[in-house]
Amino acid sequence: MEKEWDWCLEPLLKELKRHNISTILFGMDSGSDRIIREMGKKYTIKTAVETVRLTKVYVNTVLASFIYGFPQETYEEFLDTI
Repeated sequence: MEKEWDWCLEPLLKELKRHNISTILFGMDSGSDRIIREMGKKYTIKTAVETVRLTKVYVNTVLASFIYGFPQETYEEFLDTI
């Protein structure tokens, strides 16, 4: 994973599990790396998927929210998101 906060993700997830947190919601924003960069975010689809996979080890329900219709988004990028 290439996120700045990798060092704390798994310990945080362990704490969530210890406190019986059963659901977490991530704002994924888009299914397109280009749109994510256009939004000024510092992650990729690959790292988002890795984060969700790791989170599912500790949390029962993982939800994600997405934004579509970003001004520079193409139809193909929209389809990548849904």
